[in-house]
Amino acid sequence: QGATDFAINAWHAPESIEAACACAGLAPGSIAFFPEPELMGTGGALAAPAERLAAAPHFLVHNGDTLLAAPVAALVAAAGTASLGALLVRPGPDTRYNPVRVAGGRFLGLGMAHNGTETEATYLGVALLARALLDRVPRDRPSELFRDLLLPSIAEGGTLAVVPDEGPWIEFTSPARYRAHCCSLALAGSAALGGLIGGDAVVTSTGTPHGA
Repeated sequence: QGATDFAINAWHAPESIEAACACAGLAPGSIAFFPEPELMGTGGALAAPAERLAAAPHFLVHNGDTLLAAPVAALVAAAGTASLGALLVRPGPDTRYNPVRVAGGRFLGLGMAHNGTETEATYLGVALLARALLDRVPRDRPSELFRDLLLPSIAEGGTLAVVPDEGPWIEFTSPARYRAHCCSLALAGSAALGGLIGGDAVVTSTGTPHGA
């Protein structure tokens, strides 16, 4: 979707992630890897690649355990209307996650809606953020994207747009969910998988295991 420069944080088995990216067919030097000796959190993950991320007015954040077809163009357009950037959200709460409060196309905070003008949504792990937020990232300790970067910036008058998206969204947040989702995608066939990853996927059926 037009992205040409990538920064990838890796903690568990970083060599396997680097090997997978080497097969992506991207230009040499377009990917930089930043292994984390300790987990730095959703905010602290931006510390090591900060110089690379600061090369443009905005940078795209995409959680590594999230699979979806992110509407990058819509995020770019929305980020141009707010000082802090834009979040990708799904309208309505998800009981597994703390909801985000939104109104008038803007992110207001975390938690349940306070009044009739607000609605609840679910953050999908994808955001286009303003370069200035990098100045808030602690360099010496773990930190969180919302608690340490976004909420303090909004309290100071910053604005953050939201882009609603109701397309396919999968989170591989545990080994069990990873296995279940991979099986579901394979059984759904190449059309479903290709639609998620934005390319032509080839899935070969090997039959149904005995007793399945």
